[in-house]
Amino acid sequence: MQSVEGGLGLVGEFESESGARYLMVVNKDFIDAVTLLVTLRSAPSHLQEVSKQTGTQMMAAGYSPSTGEITVQLASGDGRLFRLGE
Repeated sequence: MQSVEGGLGLVGEFESESGARYLMVVNKDFIDAVTLLVTLRSAPSHLQEVSKQTGTQMMAAGYSPSTGEITVQLASGDGRLFRLGE
């Protein structure tokens, strides 16, 4: 992850035992919703969002592989998990 702009955002990077890479984006503001612009250092070819309810993965809306940027809208205190593609 290179940068996060637009509010009280927190971004964590994780790697599973199998080598899959994940990105957790959280809104630290418990009062206001926020729209964050997250820029990835090395832009993966695709980015998938992991469903909170089912764990299934779907292509992340708002991701640009040419710039490595994703726009993430989060309710107050909310977070979203993404899996980085190769």
